Amino acid sequence: MTLVDIVVEPLPPDLVAQAQLAALDATVFPSASVRLGATPSDPTQRTWIARAPRDGRVVGFLTLAKRGACLYVFGIAVDAAHRRLGAGRALLRRAIEEAWACGARAVALHVAVANRAAIALYRDEGFVVTRRIEDYYRYGATPAERDAYEMLHAI
Repeated sequence: MTLVDIVVEPLPPDLVAQAQLAALDATVFPSASVRLGATPSDPTQRTWIARAPRDGRVVGFLTLAKRGACLYVFGIAVDAAHRRLGAGRALLRRAIEEAWACGARAVALHVAVANRAAIALYRDEGFVVTRRIEDYYRYGATPAERDAYEMLHAI
């Protein structure tokens, strides 16, 4: 699987895709980051999925919402077996395209300061750290797991 093989699309009303997304969400985050049942026209949330090219299985997702002049990424995750193959990058690029299309000035997100791989990806895609927020995540065992960077990609 490479960046060109990955299919990124809006989350369909397909129950199988939604179940695969929910399962992935549960393995990555301590609480749900995606509100299932939101329709593609729902202005409060948009969710994009990345599908494996061979079997069409959901291997990643990104959910975002417009907040003022920004699109804010509430959650982005890629199945552990499919990391470093381009799905996260493809999802981020889709979010940036979406921001451009809807007239947003930036894409913003938060990431644990300990998540070096994600931070490297975000920086590679043009995001910059704007600040560090202490105790952003309640579930972390160490400060590095509780603290987050706020990162921004200007459009």
